[in-house]
Amino acid sequence: MTSPMKKLSLAVLVVDDDEASLRALGGIVRAMGTRLTTAATLAEARACIAASLPDVLLADLHMPDGDGAELLGEVRGSGCEVIFVTGHADERGAENALRSGARAYLTKPVDVERLWAILEEIEERRAPA
Repeated sequence: MTSPMKKLSLAVLVVDDDEASLRALGGIVRAMGTRLTTAATLAEARACIAASLPDVLLADLHMPDGDGAELLGEVRGSGCEVIFVTGHADERGAENALRSGARAYLTKPVDVERLWAILEEIEERRAPA
């Protein structure tokens, strides 16, 4: 990973049921300087969102307790940006996620440079003019 010039000040919630993926994504996002929260289930994610709405939700689509896309509907209109991550990529799924309002659709293993660019763009749009 290229070292970013500046740290990001975003609050990011990473949701993934695979412990190794959760640790890896969490480590990548934490290294970018974000305020990181993690959840291994949709239920945990909902509790985290209720406690403190993140700036960015980075969620796996396929979870044992439901579809990660459910979270998109729950945060729609709140200002929280949603990025889906999946190990089961398909074009139709990507198109549906983006049409539904997701900011991005990434496949595992995550392209760290692309994730950095997306998060940096989100932060820049949130910055006061």
